[in-house]
Amino acid sequence: HQKLIAEYVVIIHYLLLFIIATITMKFFAEEKRMKTFPLLLSSPVSSWQLVLAKWGGGLIILLTLLGISLLYPLSLNIFTDVPMVPLLTSYFGLFLVLMVYVSVGLLASAMTDSLIVSVVLAIVFNLSLQLLSLGKEYSDHIFWQEIFNFLSFEQHFNYFRHGNFSLSSSFFFVSLSVFFLFLSERIIEFHRWR
Repeated sequence: HQKLIAEYVVIIHYLLLFIIATITMKFFAEEKRMKTFPLLLSSPVSSWQLVLAKWGGGLIILLTLLGISLLYPLSLNIFTDVPMVPLLTSYFGLFLVLMVYVSVGLLASAMTDSLIVSVVLAIVFNLSLQLLSLGKEYSDHIFWQEIFNFLSFEQHFNYFRHGNFSLSSSFFFVSLSVFFLFLSERIIEFHRWR
């Protein structure tokens, strides 16, 4: 059952990677395209509040999508015994990974006023984060192999996928999400003072 859960979580992960990119494209790019972005910037809220509000909205949509996707493994519980702790641990890890994708999508949306460019940037950035683990295979130096190993989404996500909780991997995903939120806030602040 655990292997089935792990494979299902990977499928949901890649499916939601693309869905999140299409959802987050509207966060700032749509505001710029509709010419309401200056109005948004002149509102009496800080750049951080704008970024966190958009990010929070993205997380609510993400939680809704994860809840819908959780119906399938829960419905299997009618026919067979699905181990709940590994399932919930896998979904917690999936939430952390997708939280980073929402932050990246927010950054991509803040960088452009084109919806299509925003989607493409979000997908490229998110897939690039996935492919960082390949760097360790192409590096001969142990230092770079360790760096690429640490930055490997796959390694951090695998802990959760296989039903194991990892505090260091949780911190990795939260830190990465905060980093991309910081970059988004800097871009919004730049537009505010431009």
